[in-house]
Amino acid sequence: MGRVMIGIDINLEFKPVKIAILTISDTRTVLTDTSGDILESKIKLSGHEIASRSIKRDTVDVVRDQISFWVNDPKVDVIITTGGTGLTGRDVTVEAISPMFDKVIDGFSVIFHQESFKSIGLSTLQSRACAGNRGRKLLAKLFRGIGTSGFNPHTVSNFLPVKRRLA
Repeated sequence: MGRVMIGIDINLEFKPVKIAILTISDTRTVLTDTSGDILESKIKLSGHEIASRSIKRDTVDVVRDQISFWVNDPKVDVIITTGGTGLTGRDVTVEAISPMFDKVIDGFSVIFHQESFKSIGLSTLQSRACAGNRGRKLLAKLFRGIGTSGFNPHTVSNFLPVKRRLA
């Protein structure tokens, strides 16, 4: 998209991946899920496909059930979740998803926070963005404020070559 990323081989053929988006919230609806809308729009702008999208309550079992469904769906390559990463007692998404990782991708959190810091400063510390894989699926946990966090298609799109290594 006009921007060269260090470490990304621009000679590789672009291969769009099919991404499922899960918004985790006790209050959002299809009409009020602005973070999900922004995420979907930016993913499409980066050339990837939306395989599915859902909104679920922030409970461990509900989140794990949806993630497990998509992990077993051959039409989904990548699962991105938004919401539920704060520090309150209701925010259990990281605790729900982390045990599902076969391997944790620690660098994702570091890069995501660096990008977010550019827009929201130290407020990025209130989030617990994380990523890992489950089999050949990539799971990335973002926080709800992606619209103001400096999230851009490159944050995830340029991270997706990791998906190729999982295949």
